[in-house]
Amino acid sequence: MTKRTTTPAAPAVRKTRRAPESKATGRRAAVSRTGPLAGLDVAARHPLLPRLHAPSPTLSVRQHAYERLLSGHLYEQEPLVTRLVNSACELYIGRGPVPVSRFADLDDLWCAVSENFDNIDDRSFGAMLRQAGHRTLMVAGEFFVRRRDRTDSPEADFLEVPIEWEVHGPQYVPLDFTQVEGGLRWTSGIATYRSKAIRYKFWSEDPYDPSLSTRLLDLDRSEIYHVADPSLGSRRGRPILAPALLRAIKMTTLEDSELRRKQVASLMSVFAVRPAEASDDESMLPTDEEVDEMLDAVALTPGGVFQLPYGFDIKTFEPKDEGANFERALRWQVMMIAMAVGIPLNEVLGDEGVERWGRMMSQRVQRQADLVHEMYEKRLLNRMWRDFIDAAMAAGLWEPPADLKP
Repeated sequence: MTKRTTTPAAPAVRKTRRAPESKATGRRAAVSRTGPLAGLDVAARHPLLPRLHAPSPTLSVRQHAYERLLSGHLYEQEPLVTRLVNSACELYIGRGPVPVSRFADLDDLWCAVSENFDNIDDRSFGAMLRQAGHRTLMVAGEFFVRRRDRTDSPEADFLEVPIEWEVHGPQYVPLDFTQVEGGLRWTSGIATYRSKAIRYKFWSEDPYDPSLSTRLLDLDRSEIYHVADPSLGSRRGRPILAPALLRAIKMTTLEDSELRRKQVASLMSVFAVRPAEASDDESMLPTDEEVDEMLDAVALTPGGVFQLPYGFDIKTFEPKDEGANFERALRWQVMMIAMAVGIPLNEVLGDEGVERWGRMMSQRVQRQADLVHEMYEKRLLNRMWRDFIDAAMAAGLWEPPADLKP
């Protein structure tokens, strides 16, 4: 008997990815396996995460334009979104701001002539700011106010203080105007110097109206008030509804699907069937003409009594209705949309008993309103107040005290 000799197997070698070698030394570069950035490469390849790209200026312009179209469509077509925007305008703007300065006569002059500030001449100053201004800010992300000096114009005969303001949507300043012209660098229709806006490209008429002949004006910053809350590195504002767009689309899809399901569930199908045991006596069965006459005569009407021919029976089919959780799911979607915009849910749904923590919500709305007012004071109201004082002094309607600094 001979012994079988076996050769010991080589130990298993696990293949690993080699780190790149340094060109200068030929040695491997150190790779840290710990620290806050260790798992980012794994997370970036996760199939559930979206593929995001750095927003270039061209991509941002297209994205802003698409978001404006989508939010405008939802505002016009979706009642809950319409109610949400109108509620925000009512809560944050109301009847409009009233000046409170050291000079009571100047405040009274503003309140007396504020009805004529709008060039359309059918809205008060509060309505102009609420309907045309803040509504456009929420739907389109920004709006522009153009100052019109009427000192030497025919309109001065009808104005006590020769000044008016025109509220325009974001389409008046072209998003796609990005170039170098006259030594100025224009980005999305705005020329900047040391990161400050100094000039605006402004359409003379609404560019969306094909019946009007428009020309592109070059206006100074002193004539244009730009009201927006842009992100860092951007000159144009993003719609406030942007974080709620996806939720609003899902909510609309949910409503449509539930409506179709309830339409199907409300149907009742009626079938005239012939049981198998009725075929024993063939002489009693009706003819084909009698069957057609019976089907034409039978109708589902209240109080109707019909006698079926021999061998026929009626069976009904009613689809199953399982919409018990629809209202809860819809309310959740609306709550998410209201949360993204910063509006209490009861203001959107119109149900005063839907929220029990009214005091807490009112405090939150007050804080949000203070932030909105701060933005308006910085970007619009302070500049309008200074221009109004200059126009009142030029018209001889107000004189500052002699000891007041310019």
